[in-house]
Amino acid sequence: MKKTISLLVFILALTLINCRREEYKTITINEFQESENLAGKPIEKISLLTRGNVNLICIDSFLVVQKSEEPIIQIYNNKTFELLAEFGKKGRGPNEFISPELLNQTSFDSTNGSPVVCLYDKNRRRFVKVNILCAVNNMPNRIYTEVPIPKHDQIFTYFFYRDDDLLIATPETESRFIIYKDSSESFKTVPFLPKPNFKIPELLLDFVYRSTSFIDKDRGLMVSAPIFMGEIDFFDLDGNYLSSSIFFPREGLKKDLTSYGVNGSGFDPKYHIFQLHANKKFIIALNYNNYQSAFLNNDSSTLSNQNIMVFDWQGNPVKKFVLDNSYFIKSFAVDWGKNRFYGYCSNENEHTIIMYEFDKRLTD
Repeated sequence: MKKTISLLVFILALTLINCRREEYKTITINEFQESENLAGKPIEKISLLTRGNVNLICIDSFLVVQKSEEPIIQIYNNKTFELLAEFGKKGRGPNEFISPELLNQTSFDSTNGSPVVCLYDKNRRRFVKVNILCAVNNMPNRIYTEVPIPKHDQIFTYFFYRDDDLLIATPETESRFIIYKDSSESFKTVPFLPKPNFKIPELLLDFVYRSTSFIDKDRGLMVSAPIFMGEIDFFDLDGNYLSSSIFFPREGLKKDLTSYGVNGSGFDPKYHIFQLHANKKFIIALNYNNYQSAFLNNDSSTLSNQNIMVFDWQGNPVKKFVLDNSYFIKSFAVDWGKNRFYGYCSNENEHTIIMYEFDKRLTD
């Protein structure tokens, strides 16, 4: 009897996976039917003199900026751009950070209703939730809430999601993702998927599949974009690959790989999606759309043709925003309520946060 029940459960699980795979079919995108050109302008009220890693996120009425140096976090009003709070120290003490990164995971606090953003510190192996209202109201003892990270024999190089029951990240090597479920206290590795119809050198697998991801736990879905493959890939939260939406042929990577020489000499891959944000209706992707050599030359005049792409949660193309070539943005945020994108442009001398305004709201 137990064997029969186990078999039925197994068959049901396979059926559900197959149904989801049929719902999410791989799409080849030749063009976006709707397009809009955007011109950026610096936000003069924000003077951000910084070096290194900068990330942005917009939630409720706040624009949150994360830097690599002190103060690590700055919070601005997204209407007036008034600086509301700045905090966060470098170090190994309590509530200090070595290598902070602002994630695209957000929520609202159940006690005070505050917007909450999340930080991951790779060097200190810490995941911290930041209560925005406590920061703005100068309540330092209530700003941070740390969620423990389970022990693993590898460092999590890229971190995507953590709550009381789920962790999704990329380990140092050997797999595209690792998923941890607190309920079962177990890790699951997700291999380098999807596989193209040509061989990627083993030494380059971690490099090629380096991903940015967004998790929608209510949908039970993860959307992920490998930076050197022009596509977004869908997985369920057990790590099963579902489908892809391909906007740049995989043969482009194949062509780049043919020039791969000794120690990587001659390898000049194209950078595609570097960052993702999403709401319940749309997935928004920052597409670098430039070759590695342009970045290595550090010449802003050779960096051009950036765009921001919009997909729905079935992977269908919705719209492309073509950014003017005045600025090259390295990270971005979506202001869903005010029809804006914010981007960080390191080539500017002082006003490094660039604002782009668009016509149609991308809301639920």
